[in-house]
Amino acid sequence: MTLTTGNNKGFTLIELLIVLLIVGIMVSVAAISIKKATPSDTQKLFNQMKIQFHLMADFSQLKNVDLRINIDTIGKDGNIYYHTKIQQLNPDNGKWEENKTLFPKRLKWKNNAVSMSVETVFFMPNGFITPALVKFESEDEAYQFNSSKL
Repeated sequence: MTLTTGNNKGFTLIELLIVLLIVGIMVSVAAISIKKATPSDTQKLFNQMKIQFHLMADFSQLKNVDLRINIDTIGKDGNIYYHTKIQQLNPDNGKWEENKTLFPKRLKWKNNAVSMSVETVFFMPNGFITPALVKFESEDEAYQFNSSKL
């Protein structure tokens, strides 16, 4: 003999609250992990510089021109600002001129220290690139790449 009382279709309020609590915890954990997955400013700068080196090597070979890049530092307002300077050798007069077609905007940044093991990196049309170790550092992270292993 079975005893039936009331209508047992549906969920109780406690069951619904527990499900909402579990879903809320899962969403907050997912949001935290997504935030950690976005690259930092230092990593973005590192990636941009590495892409810039790749493009310069390709452009030099494609257009059969000599290129060079160096990083200038400017002290202003108590901060240190960095920017890249890309130049192309003019075969007519043998002088280095700024190349604005390859990168119309200079790569500029502050608050991230950058250093190269040489002052200037040259990109030759035959594929030769001056070997240099390029380092990016901030307070809590550091990245580096070798120009000869691009």
